[in-house]
Amino acid sequence: MAKRPLSSRASTTAEEEHNAAPRRWPTTITGHAEVDPTTLVPHPDNWRRHPSGQRAGLDASLDLLGWIDEIIVNTTTGFMLNGHARVEQALAHEEPLVPVKYVALSPEKERLALLIFDPLTSMAEGDSATLAALMEATPTEHDDLQVLYDMLAAEHGPSFSD
Repeated sequence: MAKRPLSSRASTTAEEEHNAAPRRWPTTITGHAEVDPTTLVPHPDNWRRHPSGQRAGLDASLDLLGWIDEIIVNTTTGFMLNGHARVEQALAHEEPLVPVKYVALSPEKERLALLIFDPLTSMAEGDSATLAALMEATPTEHDDLQVLYDMLAAEHGPSFSD
């Protein structure tokens, strides 16, 4: 029996859509958990270093927002791929648990992820008008966040410090 093209159906289930075509970009995410940060292993090849100003801004962010992103751990090797500074700050503040996203990558792909994951994000370009509007709508009295605001303003637009 011939299958009808998906576009001719009135509706499809998620399972039918999933089975309709192979994924171009397969997920490597295998799970999520809250984990004792003392059990997490920093990657020995992590090349990114986190200066004190970044750590202070990270503390301020965690104080104001809580955890909005997960630490990434490769189940193949057991090493962290992303979130080293957040784990270090959690340890310094004796946080009992941190959110973790688990992925399964070969050692070769793990090295590639270490190399390009953060730099790809930092390649995004800023829209100074949108940044200005967002900063005006979101004032801060937190000194460590003001440093970040000033850095963003210097890089992408006018100063927003008083």
